[in-house]
Amino acid sequence: MKVFIVEDSVLMRDRLCSLLSQKEGMVVVGAEGDAFRAIEGIRKTRPDVVLMDLFLENGTGIDVFNNIRCLEPCPRIFLMTAHPHGDHSGVLRGLGVGRIYNKTSELPTVIQMVENLQTGREPDGLP
Repeated sequence: MKVFIVEDSVLMRDRLCSLLSQKEGMVVVGAEGDAFRAIEGIRKTRPDVVLMDLFLENGTGIDVFNNIRCLEPCPRIFLMTAHPHGDHSGVLRGLGVGRIYNKTSELPTVIQMVENLQTGREPDGLP
């Protein structure tokens, strides 16, 4: 399974890369902290899954989401933030995003959901 990480924190980006690279069958095909470079990288690599922070350099996860959701096939997108209860929740609901994950406390849940996708099981709470 090809995974692309969109995260502005270098420490969190490296942590995600490390965690996912240890999982059998998962390949991190790209990692960016900048919205523009993330869009370009996702379009080039065509990942199966995108783990994406909401707040990025030069934009937001919403900007990236709007630019990649038309891809065929569209990757499964997990939006994460350290501030999951901010003013952005209404905007995201309007885009069809069911849930934003707290990257500080729900990271194991997100990783498990990606593993579920890899084994053919449907994760809960995805747009």
